[in-house]
Amino acid sequence: MAHDDLDIAPLGLGTELTFRNVLTARDDPVAEELSDLAATRFGAGEWPWSFFCYLEARPRPITPSAIARIDEHNQCDEERLAVAVRCPSCATTSVNVVTHRHVDVPFWNDSSVVVAHQIFADDALRVVDDFRAELESASFDERRLEL
Repeated sequence: MAHDDLDIAPLGLGTELTFRNVLTARDDPVAEELSDLAATRFGAGEWPWSFFCYLEARPRPITPSAIARIDEHNQCDEERLAVAVRCPSCATTSVNVVTHRHVDVPFWNDSSVVVAHQIFADDALRVVDDFRAELESASFDERRLEL
């Protein structure tokens, strides 16, 4: 997926979508209104997405392309998901636990965010992927039976 599709499209910029104006009974375009709204929020210093960088100990603005992984297999809390984000400032990966709205809705920020107290190595996500693949493979089952 292209960065423009990932980072700009969720803001509704350049969209050809319309909404039904019940006062005029016409379908009106939304792109200009969404562009104005985004410009106003940017002008006020707001950013559509943010996360907390553990190394820098501060919130940081991001775009969706900075998200390395979203893991919603949280059996303790279905309302929240773990998000691994590569900080655009220091290039480390931090993990935040946030609500779905924090990720899905531009300019929505949770009032509190759970932060993993660890800096993750560059290859940490690859190791997790490899381990998950191994767990799901038949060879893992075969070796487990040999124990």
